[in-house]
Amino acid sequence: MSSKKKSSKKAAARSKKSPLVRAGKKTAPKAARGKGGSKISGRRPASAKAKASPAPAAAPALAAPASSARSGTPDMVLRPQLLSDLAFAHMMLLDMIAKTPVEHALSSPGPGHNHLTWQVGHLAETYVYFRALLDGQTTQLPESYKTLFGWGSVLNPDTSVYPPFAQVKADFERAYSTMLDVAKALPASDLALPPTKDTGGMATQRLDVIARIAWHDGWHLGQIAALRRALGLPPGM
Repeated sequence: MSSKKKSSKKAAARSKKSPLVRAGKKTAPKAARGKGGSKISGRRPASAKAKASPAPAAAPALAAPASSARSGTPDMVLRPQLLSDLAFAHMMLLDMIAKTPVEHALSSPGPGHNHLTWQVGHLAETYVYFRALLDGQTTQLPESYKTLFGWGSVLNPDTSVYPPFAQVKADFERAYSTMLDVAKALPASDLALPPTKDTGGMATQRLDVIARIAWHDGWHLGQIAALRRALGLPPGM
């Protein structure tokens, strides 16, 4: 047999053994080798893939649920704030009273300056009034307090009609404490109700009453500061 016939038979045998050839597919080329015999991959580097495939767009931010929005009721927000304001005003008032010597408790340097005993007794009377606006109840004080310290009262030139300052101060503290307890314990559903008595426009709801107590404390804090100045005492703050 000639050499040409032998080579053609070998080629035919190889074609029968290779499924890739029978399917009409080309075999994968051998990897090229670089310097030193290392193989050079035909694949693109990972960095090239990252550039070729842009990152997916970020998902849109979800809106916060309605329940997370800031909200609150008068009981949750306003009452604690008003009570905090009142506590601060009352603390400053107590400090000013404490810094005024007791020997000046009945001292009035002239018109427009009600003495310290009147200031503290008047505040006690108004705490009783404010408490009644909140729950319709009263805190008992000596009957003479209405005449001596009530709304519209004026200084009596006879200072002997006034109770001892220690007693007036104790009644002042008791009336404030009772009023504060009522303000804290008032049901939330009552805060928006009108005061139990007509206030002439001073307060339209019971929550307003708490704010007016703080305002009234601040008003008389200023009067006591002016009294101290007129008596020649150093500033209280």
